[in-house]
Amino acid sequence: MSVDLPVERVVVLDDDFGPMAVEAGGHAMSVPGLALREKVMIWLAGDVCNGHLGVPYELHLSLGLQAGLPWQELREVLRHLAPYAGYPAVVQAFVRLREIADGADSAPASVGDPAGEPPAPPEVDGGFADWLRQQEETRWGRPLLTARERALLCVAVDVFYQTLGEPFRTHVEAARAAGVDAETLRNLLRLMGELGAGKVWQALEALAALESRG
Repeated sequence: MSVDLPVERVVVLDDDFGPMAVEAGGHAMSVPGLALREKVMIWLAGDVCNGHLGVPYELHLSLGLQAGLPWQELREVLRHLAPYAGYPAVVQAFVRLREIADGADSAPASVGDPAGEPPAPPEVDGGFADWLRQQEETRWGRPLLTARERALLCVAVDVFYQTLGEPFRTHVEAARAAGVDAETLRNLLRLMGELGAGKVWQALEALAALESRG
């Protein structure tokens, strides 16, 4: 798919930094194994988790529209992220989306088949586990995003927040159950390198440890 990368707003910021940022973005675009719509979802998750709701968020929303993600699917990405990235972060993202869309996102929600079964509930405090199960059943029972897309988003949030213990393991298992193979998981982390090299480094070590367990 050919898209018009909106890089001008970054290039003009600094004569040296601009080309660096364009090169990093070009590398991310070239990472194999992930559809462009999936890459856009991951970049949007990064914007939400890190509070990058200015130029990066605007550029990623624009790229998502070019990649064939209608406004309602972009909104569904935010809905899915809420219990993982945090409701306050998603509230802010919705505020900015409405400003950017300026009414263009008002079409009714699409209908379709649910994504599938949510990840296994955590074996921790019963009250929390019950709440999280309800949150996940609501999201994974919705249409618009596939089980694979929802699982990849969960893994990405774990990387951004460095929740690389049981949450990461659970979401990696959910991704595998949705048909994501080991190389695609590694490509997901490689894609995220431009969003924080140290966090991806830690995540690659955590993924290697999971793989060594079989």
